[in-house]
This record gives sequence, structure tokens and C-alpha cells, in this order.
Amino acid sequence: MARGYKRYRIENFPELQIGQEIVTDHQLGMQFDTEEKDDQVHDVIKLLGYSEHHKFHKYQIWHEAWDSGIWRYQNQRLTRIISIQEMFGYLELNTPYMYIQRTKYSDSFMKRLAETYKEFHAYEREVDLYKLMDNLQGKKITGAWFGDLKIRDVRTAAIFGERVTTSDEWSRYNSRGKVTSVQVQISLNSGEFSVQLSRDGKITLQNAQNEREDMETLIGLEILIKPFVTRDDVAITL
Repeated sequence: MARGYKRYRIENFPELQIGQEIVTDHQLGMQFDTEEKDDQVHDVIKLLGYSEHHKFHKYQIWHEAWDSGIWRYQNQRLTRIISIQEMFGYLELNTPYMYIQRTKYSDSFMKRLAETYKEFHAYEREVDLYKLMDNLQGKKITGAWFGDLKIRDVRTAAIFGERVTTSDEWSRYNSRGKVTSVQVQISLNSGEFSVQLSRDGKITLQNAQNEREDMETLIGLEILIKPFVTRDDVAITL
């Protein structure tokens, strides 16, 4: 099972006791003339305690977001609802780093938290995937995603294969766009892993295991990635 994480450098994250939870300020959503009032979205963060890995504290995060579509409830059609996304945060002890599991709304969560706690800040990093791939010497690369393609009617593309870096498709896409993420086969002390690494620091473990093993894998991957981090001060929050 694939599982995605994103690593942030954070400052002044709210201090919580085990079992304590906090709620971000409510944000008014879209409102129509026919409605008397609108619901509001917010986030709830709760410290669960130590994760299954002793080097991390684990947080449960409930992130609310507006979702558009068509639903039926009590024989009435609804065109928008508030969806609730459960995420988990893993704060690496004695460091300023936090991993968020399930990355679709992780930036939004960080921004909303900063709107409530003005002293809180979060930063993502940039990874030089080209230097990383050079270090892997191509033989461990099994796929890549390309973006900003200068090809008619094509903006993104993905290719996979054992010799993908020597293929004609690789040369074509690489000359007309940029690699935005790369899939690699990595050997760590805990085993062999297929991992997707993105330019903005997202990490997808294609064969994710349990929580403890995921954290151990992320620690091992950090040793691989760190030399190719060009920035870790890309502000997510103002």
C-alpha cells in the first residue's frame, strides 16, 4: 500500500499535553443570497503521544474543506458539503521537523494553523532531483513524472521501466520539461523499498508497512536526500 508524507521545517508549533486538542479559528465559507448563514471550516489537532517509533510524537489532525458536487440528504439536493480529512503529523523529537501523512491538504493545514497562531511558521524544501538522480547513477531509477512540458496539448507525463533513463521518451520529455518527481528503488537497513521523491519534499512509500517501519524508512531516506536539498526555507505560511 502506498503512503505519502511531506516533511516541513516548523517554528513555534503549539505545545500540547497528551490527549489535549486545539481548534483553529473558524473560516467562513461561501455564502449564497438564499441562505441565512453558512457553516464554517476549521482544523482540530490532538497530541496522541509517542508514535510507534520512539523518535516521534504523533498528532491526529482533522482538516475540514469545502467539497463541490451533487449529493442527496433527506430528499434534498446539496451542491457543496464540508468534507473532513483525517491526517497524522509526526514531530521528530528535538528537531524542528514534522512529517504530515496524507499530503493533499497538508499545506492548507499549515496555513490555517498559522492564521490562528501568528507565531507559528512552516517551510517546505526544494530537492535537486537531477543531482539526486546523478548520484543514483540511473540504475535504481524506475520512473519519473515530468511537468511544464513544452509539447502541444501535453503539460505533464509519466514514464516507467527498468531502463527508463536511457529511453527515447526520457530524452524527449527531459528536453522539453522538468522532472517533478522520480521513482527509485532504494536499499536501506530495513530492506528494499520503492519510493517516489518529489521536488517539494513529498515522499511516497510505494510499499508502506506499519507506522514504526515507515518512520524508520523516512529517517534512512533523509540521509540520502539531505545532500541534495537546495533550500529548506520556502515559506508555506506568512
